Amino acid sequence: MRWWRKRGREEDLDRELRADLELEAAEQQERGLAPEEARYAAGRAFGNTTFIKEEVREMWEWSSLERLGQDIRYAFRLLRKTPVITSILIATLALGLGMNTAVFSVVNAAIVRGLPYKEPDRLISLWEEVARQEPQQVSTSGRSLGGDANPRRMTVAPANLVDYQNRSRAFTGLAGFALSPMNLTGNGTPERIWGERVTANFFSVLAVEPRQGRSFLPEEDQPDARGTVIITDEFWRRRFGGDSNILSDRASPFALRKMNWMQFPTASRSNTRRQTRACARY
Repeated sequence: MRWWRKRGREEDLDRELRADLELEAAEQQERGLAPEEARYAAGRAFGNTTFIKEEVREMWEWSSLERLGQDIRYAFRLLRKTPVITSILIATLALGLGMNTAVFSVVNAAIVRGLPYKEPDRLISLWEEVARQEPQQVSTSGRSLGGDANPRRMTVAPANLVDYQNRSRAFTGLAGFALSPMNLTGNGTPERIWGERVTANFFSVLAVEPRQGRSFLPEEDQPDARGTVIITDEFWRRRFGGDSNILSDRASPFALRKMNWMQFPTASRSNTRRQTRACARY
């Protein structure tokens, strides 16, 4: 609506200027001039109308800034009178801005920009859903003892993931991964780190290759396979100083061997407590 108010003010200004010119021309006619000469004389006496309009517009801007300053000073006076409410408002605004920034960062990274992989629109995340839980149980006192009839998402059982890999025809690849804490020992100070235990085809599903060294081999998914690890460039430089020898098989005495990647049963259905997730490419 601001443009409409500005247009209305311009029309009012034009009407005022025309009225002043008409009054001046009428006075000139009373002095004995002809109507045409009176209009010219009124224009000369009145001056440059464009310059007058510019001066009036500057006055409008200054008056708007002055009113804004008055509103700000009035707001600060009210806030000083109620410090508790002011603190709550500031905290609420800060929390809201922080949450919006975090949500936007996630949406921007995952949806707007997309995942940093080849053809990210073909990557999906998989989970299992329990269609029905145990019915709600209530004690004699009326207190709830648990149970839930609503479906909820669950992590993928490793044995089920093997079945999905063997039977699925809709995906070009299906991999499992699970966040896991690990202890890095050997040369240097022991360190607690976080990593992902993944199936051997994890990086092929993401369509990425290590910058140096090799990716996982299918036989490394077997229970009796030697542990193999892929580390990030940042961790390689920070922990090992960028030593390329750490990427060779000669590094096997390191505690990196203890970081066995997730190995799913192929012949048996032994239970496991690992919280497994899955991703697939179609």
